[in-house]
Amino acid sequence: RDSEKLVGILEKVGYIVELDFFMYEEVLRSLRQWQDNGMPLVPISVNFSRLHNNYPNFVDRVISLAKKYRIDSCYIEVEVTESAFASDTEQMERNMRRLREAGFSIDIDDFGKGYSSLSLLMGSPIDVVKVDKAFVDSIEVSEKHREYIKRMCMLIQETEKEIILRALRSTQGN
Repeated sequence: RDSEKLVGILEKVGYIVELDFFMYEEVLRSLRQWQDNGMPLVPISVNFSRLHNNYPNFVDRVISLAKKYRIDSCYIEVEVTESAFASDTEQMERNMRRLREAGFSIDIDDFGKGYSSLSLLMGSPIDVVKVDKAFVDSIEVSEKHREYIKRMCMLIQETEKEIILRALRSTQGN
């Protein structure tokens, strides 16, 4: 995927952290504007690169920006990819716990794509598991694939996490 390549390049050159915070502020600005105009707010998921784990002020910055825009943390879902837990699991879990204690929801994206570990789900402060689309797409292939995703979802449910199954389907001919 081109977007994954771009993210990799931005991570390599060090721009991803500021890009993530730029996007986060755009989300906060939009939520502030909607709230000021009397529109109902809905939670919005914001992606953060695994590189944020290397910066000691990451959590403080996320929290302070939400306060700056006067947005309740319940409207922000902090989304990290499953691979973010592969490098420094302890630091990542500390950051996620602090964010969760501040009222943010924690989403893990692309679950099943690489590092997958049910122990990660059992002990980590994760609220939502977004199963990688490759699993969802494979359910059309065979009964065996359908059974696999069914059992994987049953195991995730046992950890009391919300599950989101993503599928990108073509709309050609419809």
